[in-house]
Amino acid sequence: MKIRLLYNKLAEAKYVAHLDLTRFLERALRRAGVPVARSQGFNPHARISFGPPLAVGVEGLGEYADVEIQSDGRLKPAAAAEQAVRALRAQMPPNISILDYCLLPPGAPALTAIIDLACYLAWIPLREPRAEAELERALADWLAQAEIMVVRTKEGGARPVSKNIRPFVRRLALRGAAATGADGPGFGLELEIGLSNAGSAKAAEVVRSLCAFAALPWEQAGLSLVRTGLFAGGEKRLSPLLTPCPR
Repeated sequence: MKIRLLYNKLAEAKYVAHLDLTRFLERALRRAGVPVARSQGFNPHARISFGPPLAVGVEGLGEYADVEIQSDGRLKPAAAAEQAVRALRAQMPPNISILDYCLLPPGAPALTAIIDLACYLAWIPLREPRAEAELERALADWLAQAEIMVVRTKEGGARPVSKNIRPFVRRLALRGAAATGADGPGFGLELEIGLSNAGSAKAAEVVRSLCAFAALPWEQAGLSLVRTGLFAGGEKRLSPLLTPCPR
């Protein structure tokens, strides 16, 4: 049987890379005594799968993972899932918490097959304050473009590639601007980014392109990003936890 977990990844845990998180969850399940199913073949591995990876340095308020566990038949599936999650919660650190879970029906599609929207909240610090009206115009002008090209570099010395990220950005909205404050001037930004087989846009590269496009004097080192949610079902914005349905 498969259990879908909803968890967060906060504070220092945002620096845990995706591969390290996979290893951590597998070890936590082992310590919890949860019998995780394993793949067949020469190099068997635990049957754990995640939603879209979270970039290093970005907090996540609502992340997902699917875990397939083995059952000895002594407990009904619902009771076995509850027992497994309760044991796993006791092994999680304070900055990675299991918020909720559901038992998946047979044949439920994978997270990567159904999740098609990622929502973010960014705080963008500025060296000089900007009027809210000016920031609103910058967002509108950026969204009015048919193409926003970014250059992506790859590891291993591969040739950089250019990609148009504009089609993936569904929404940008100002979330307040501060002329002064404890952290100096800046503004909050809500981002909604579509995910598809054709690819996606990274929240950080959207921010970088916006600030370059509008010639905003921002402080890159102070950028703060939080992924606030992942959704399925297009405009319906369904929860992958409650509605594990295909597109």
